[in-house]
Amino acid sequence: MAGAHSESVARFGLIAWRWHEASQNRERDESVLAAHAEAAATKTLRQEETLSSAAYVDHISIPGKRTERMVELLSGEVVPVLTVRHPRGMYGWNVPSLVETALTTLATSEVDSTLLREGLTAFLNRVYHDLRNLGQTSRDRALNFAVTNTFQATATFAEAIASQRQLDTIAVEKSPYCRLNNDCWDVVLTFHDPEDGRRSRQVFRFTVDVADSLPVSVGQIKRWAQPGTGAKQV
Repeated sequence: MAGAHSESVARFGLIAWRWHEASQNRERDESVLAAHAEAAATKTLRQEETLSSAAYVDHISIPGKRTERMVELLSGEVVPVLTVRHPRGMYGWNVPSLVETALTTLATSEVDSTLLREGLTAFLNRVYHDLRNLGQTSRDRALNFAVTNTFQATATFAEAIASQRQLDTIAVEKSPYCRLNNDCWDVVLTFHDPEDGRRSRQVFRFTVDVADSLPVSVGQIKRWAQPGTGAKQV
């Protein structure tokens, strides 16, 4: 019995040692991954182009969480420190290059590319400046994703501009349809005819799920018409 007891104690000690070793290895791996993530993030955010360069980055997207810490940059500006979990979701761009990339996704040539380019540029600048936010709420994150992933917006603008309409309002609403434990929001773009208020208004709605650090589009673009502001109600 004493031998069996000693064997059990030895086996338990071996299991405990292996568990401790596995825990240390896991902590080491997590530290290595964190270091790689930090290095990738630093490399991604480093500005290496001049202001006149076509590759100059003037906007970035960071899928992370804001901490309570603040840091002072070399320029003297004080900014918050972010915790970044998914460096692969970090992007940098400028408006002209983003618009040109979005235009290449169109499979039709029926729309005047100049008008479409102007419409997309105005949409992006409006959100960047007039509706600027830090992305700390689900609503704001959905709006920010809409101007980061411009492919849905491009298809929307192409259809609206083809019917001689321009962007009127931008709204973000809680989506009534969503999978369990997700956080879905509808980005609603309304277009009107600035020269004829009696024409119907075109409404486009696309859904964004912001439950994860990296938002995703859900479903297809939905569209319908609304009576113009000068139309008679029947």
